[in-house]
Amino acid sequence: MKRECGECGECCFTLGIKELSKPERQNCKHFCDGCQIYDDRPTSCADWNCMWLKGHLPQSQRPDKTNIVFHLPDGDTSRSWGGRLVLASESRPSSSKFRGAEKSIRKMFKAGNNIMITRFDGSRVLHLHRGYLAKILVESRGKGIVPSVNGNIVTFTTEQAGLIWPDSAEEKEVR
Repeated sequence: MKRECGECGECCFTLGIKELSKPERQNCKHFCDGCQIYDDRPTSCADWNCMWLKGHLPQSQRPDKTNIVFHLPDGDTSRSWGGRLVLASESRPSSSKFRGAEKSIRKMFKAGNNIMITRFDGSRVLHLHRGYLAKILVESRGKGIVPSVNGNIVTFTTEQAGLIWPDSAEEKEVR
C-alpha cells in the first residue's frame, strides 16, 4: 500500500533532526503544508521508517490524527532486538493512552513485537516479551536503576531513560 505524507508532518514536529539542528517536539522551519525541502531533505528524514506511511497501520491511525508516531528503528537497533522492536513517539501528552493508539500497541505486541514508547515528557514505557523484559531489568539494575514494573510493562522516568539510553538526552536536543 503506497501512501503519501500529505498534510501530516507529525514526524517533522516529534523528531529531532541533527542535520537541521532541530530539537525534538519543535516545529521544523521547513514544514508548511508539507515539506518545503522534500527533494533535498536530510538523510535522517529520507531514511525515516514511519509505520503508517509504509501501510502497517490503518488509515485512521495517521500520526497527525492520533498524535503518536509509530516507527521502526535503524538497522543496528533492530538487530539488537532481534527485529522485534517498534518505537512510538508521542507528539502530545498521553497520546499513547488514547483508544486508537492503545489498540495498535496491543495488536503489535500480540504479533510478537516489543514496543518502546517515548512519552511527551521524555519518560519511556516499554511493553516487553519475557526474554526482553529480563534483559532490560538486568541492564537497568546493573546501573542502579529500578524502574516501575507492572506485568510486561516497564516504565522509566525521564532521568532513568537518560541513564539507560544515554543518547536519549542528546536526542532531546538533536537526533
